Amino acid sequence: MRLTILVFCIALLSSCKVAQSLKKMTVLKKGSVQTGYFLKEIPFEMVNNLVVLKITIRGKTYSFVFDTGAPVSVLSSEMAAELQLKSKVRTPVGDAAGNALEEDWALIDTVNIAGVNFYDAPCISSDIKAQQVFRCMNLDGLLGASLMRHVIWAFDFRRNVIVMTNSAANLPASLQTGTAISFDPTKTYTPLIDIEVDGKKTGEVINFDMGSSSTLQLGKYYFKEKDKLADFSYSTYSVGNSSVGLHGSGAIDTTFYDIRPISLAGYTGDKQLITYKKSGPTIIGMQWLKNFNFILNWFNNTITFSPVNEVPVGKIQPFGFSGKFNTSGDFFISEIVKGSDAEIKGLMYGDIITSINGRNLQLLTTEKQCDIILNGAYDKKATQLNIVIMKNGGRKELTVGPSVYNK
Repeated sequence: MRLTILVFCIALLSSCKVAQSLKKMTVLKKGSVQTGYFLKEIPFEMVNNLVVLKITIRGKTYSFVFDTGAPVSVLSSEMAAELQLKSKVRTPVGDAAGNALEEDWALIDTVNIAGVNFYDAPCISSDIKAQQVFRCMNLDGLLGASLMRHVIWAFDFRRNVIVMTNSAANLPASLQTGTAISFDPTKTYTPLIDIEVDGKKTGEVINFDMGSSSTLQLGKYYFKEKDKLADFSYSTYSVGNSSVGLHGSGAIDTTFYDIRPISLAGYTGDKQLITYKKSGPTIIGMQWLKNFNFILNWFNNTITFSPVNEVPVGKIQPFGFSGKFNTSGDFFISEIVKGSDAEIKGLMYGDIITSINGRNLQLLTTEKQCDIILNGAYDKKATQLNIVIMKNGGRKELTVGPSVYNK
């Protein structure tokens, strides 16, 4: 499951009132950090392939995702009400799943991270806990790039620690090795980088998105040039949508898949999963990025990469489908891959799955639903799936094996 957020009223400027847009940009550019040298270590957890850290506001500790793809920090509606934040402006806010809602923009007087104070931090409030995946992750919000830009962040994925400082020279020597690449900070501070696909540079259009649990996704900003669209080939495609954004699930869509070499900062993964949605964002997410230590530096607009793990070979949906819980608690097929064994055996988008390899998926407690959302509905080492579905009012059993496109 992919969790992404992109807040881009700037990209929707023509549909926003000019006064609202100006006020929003004024709020986005606010903020500062305490003066004086500091070097702090911040422990983090990996939850659903995302970096989750603790922040403190007015003496209370909250859990936030570190989301470089979000220009502004996002607070749950409950948290915003508790802090009694005053709205500066209300504008449409979009997410990476293609949804948009009106949200309030505000400033948080002080955000404390590991004893360092950030002042007048821009934020929006949103009902993020309406999305089941956010509730399962016990999240209070997302930390955005407009706050991150005030310091340097060095990620150590061997120890699950972030080193935060305002002086790159004082970072530990072990974190300063690697290859630096430049990024475009954009007007919203979200870093755009250049990578290579099949030996061809993409240009600085790839969003370095730590709020995405996916690999490389090419979308509308990459394919705006017709020659790129004409050159793109794919191995297979899926129908449905397994992505979740700030405001909910994406609409039913077609996702194209391919396995190609990806190169970043001199490192190449030969067989890597690439997805393409014509209407989707252009991002590289944590499925790939977690295999590197890296330093994010908005002072000189660079990211320094050092590999810590060999990037695993990419896999298109191994058994050819994804699932979600609907509002009634039924586990249904939310995405099905063309040519997969699942499709050949007759599984279709919307089919209700009642069990997989003997694991009951009906009438589950919230805790058990969350376990499936965060860890999957079946053992990752499984070589085949015995599935029971409800179809046309009846019960049907079938066995699904690995799909040929991954052999």
